[in-house]
Amino acid sequence: MLKKAMSVLLIFSLLTVLNSCSREKRISFSELIKRMNENGTANELHMSDAFFSDGEWFLFIKHENEDKLILTAAENADSKYIEKASVSVINDEKGETAQEFISLCEALTASFTFDIDKKESLEQTGLYDKGMLFSESTSFYDEGRFSFSFFNADLGSTLLIEIK
Repeated sequence: MLKKAMSVLLIFSLLTVLNSCSREKRISFSELIKRMNENGTANELHMSDAFFSDGEWFLFIKHENEDKLILTAAENADSKYIEKASVSVINDEKGETAQEFISLCEALTASFTFDIDKKESLEQTGLYDKGMLFSESTSFYDEGRFSFSFFNADLGSTLLIEIK
């Protein structure tokens, strides 16, 4: 009887420990910020700098003391989990923000998506193609449960990721 009780306790404790080690696949905006910082954004992102309006989060990101980048995320009204997220950049004519924009796109993809090849997905959108940023090109790519849209114009560029 003692062996059975000990076995049951051991199994229960192992299941509890193993269950607590997994990360949520669907995340909130605060978890997105935390994961993006872990995934190596050029700037340290802070939840205290973000604001919420009409079901969407906005976080302006400074580059050389000017707000040239923005992270947005729309959440489900019921679950408060993010359904779509985007990173946008304003064209500074010098191309100084391009690398920071790419870094943020990589961090967003690594933080928001799961079960897909992140590098391949960004390559398929054309993010790494020379001359794609601030062009008049638009590209779309679907991978698993995620839809990637990459919009470009003279004024700026946006990478949008949505859960289907």
